[in-house]
Amino acid sequence: LLVKRPTQECAAKIESLVVNWYRKEMGLSIPDRVKRINQYFNDQIAPRSVKYRKMKSSYGNCSISGVITFNVMLMRTGFENIDYVIAHELCHLRCWAHDSEFYLRLNSVMPDWRIRARSLEEDF
Repeated sequence: LLVKRPTQECAAKIESLVVNWYRKEMGLSIPDRVKRINQYFNDQIAPRSVKYRKMKSSYGNCSISGVITFNVMLMRTGFENIDYVIAHELCHLRCWAHDSEFYLRLNSVMPDWRIRARSLEEDF
């Protein structure tokens, strides 16, 4: 998305509008994807809630209380990459650390996660 702006003040307003649009689009598409991917874990664990916000250095995070937050800027990439972030954060509901158990679970629900992670890095 390329938007020409006459002033810095205008740039801030445009950025706010774009971020809010991304947030709205995520709210329409992400909840169903979270539910679908979460079914692959074959247990009753589910996020307490899902939120969307602009984050400086993270694609998403999972709190100890079960709240998953996704970076709204993920909307600039494809859903195959967003699904990887969803699976990654859903793994954190079950395994807090990035240890061998975490990656075994991630691999079991998304065997091609490494390819998706590389693609995401290239897109972001």
